[in-house]
Amino acid sequence: MNELLNLAVNSHGGLERWNKVNSVKVAASITGAIWYVKNQGNALQDVVMTIDTRDERLVTDFPGQDKRSTFEPNRIVMEKVDGTLIGSRNNPEESFKGQQRETPWDDMMSPISAGRLCGLTSTLRSSTRTRDSRPRRSPRFRWTARRGGG
Repeated sequence: MNELLNLAVNSHGGLERWNKVNSVKVAASITGAIWYVKNQGNALQDVVMTIDTRDERLVTDFPGQDKRSTFEPNRIVMEKVDGTLIGSRNNPEESFKGQQRETPWDDMMSPISAGRLCGLTSTLRSSTRTRDSRPRRSPRFRWTARRGGG
């Protein structure tokens, strides 16, 4: 994996450039059979995700639906574009306890699942860190930054 990571980072301007990136914005449609099983078939269709590369945080905008979600490891918030609260949940990972393959999700669970993407980006960030070797903490795992790109 370190070879692949190094290739990817170097192909996009190197570690110095990556360390300047604070966020990544993606227009996406996340679909597939499992989403229909979970009663969320088009829940993440045509969304815009802004992924924080330094912290585990994902903001998902739902264009045309007047809502956005903000996922962080300990909380998810769903609100209207004007900031009016639609709903929130502390400890969002707890929502998945007791879930079976066929258990339907409520409307907050798709953005929670998408929020897991942030962990991947934060792991990439901590894997390529050269100045800061402080451990990172998450309810799911403990990240330790490595010096020199892994």
